[in-house]
Amino acid sequence: MEDTEADQRHLFRVGISRGDESVSGLGESGRSFGFGCTGKLSHHGKFFDYGAKFGVGDTIVCAVDLDSKPMASIGFAKNGEWLGFAQCFNASETGLGLMQFSREDGLEPVEGYEPWTSAFADGNAVSGPVFAQQGECELLMMVGLPAAGKTTWAEKWVKEHPEKRFVLLGTNLALDQMKVSFVLPLSKDVPGSVEPFDEVYC
Repeated sequence: MEDTEADQRHLFRVGISRGDESVSGLGESGRSFGFGCTGKLSHHGKFFDYGAKFGVGDTIVCAVDLDSKPMASIGFAKNGEWLGFAQCFNASETGLGLMQFSREDGLEPVEGYEPWTSAFADGNAVSGPVFAQQGECELLMMVGLPAAGKTTWAEKWVKEHPEKRFVLLGTNLALDQMKVSFVLPLSKDVPGSVEPFDEVYC
């Protein structure tokens, strides 16, 4: 949008989450970590200063150390420069792996690269969801009057069938994707504000 400041356009996050986490909120839960182009780390719905801002043309690498004990750790690199470890977390829960959020079109592997399938050999990987045929995919479409309970029913259905990994498309998902961190002005500058605060992250 033309009226949006240049540094507030095209905001996005990269990172990882558990395989059973919702696709709608990278960094919004305790098992999801995101690094935003504003230079903020997001985890459990909170934002922390980390690294530097990034944007078009930058290369971001998300690295997870599952061998460090007693806690695993996650960190990021920007354009080949390591930004340091961002967070430690408990990776002892078994059965579901961490899912990377990335796009790798046109990349050529470096010498010595081992494909993802080699991760199964050391026990640090689990198979993701696969479908033998496209016909096995399932799509449900809700049609009805406003406030008739479509979203409530669909959210309940998704929770009752986690193995199917449904993604509930709708306005709620779109609005959840628009969450970014920002700083509000000091309360004395806000008319009608009584409680003092310095920063609020949403």
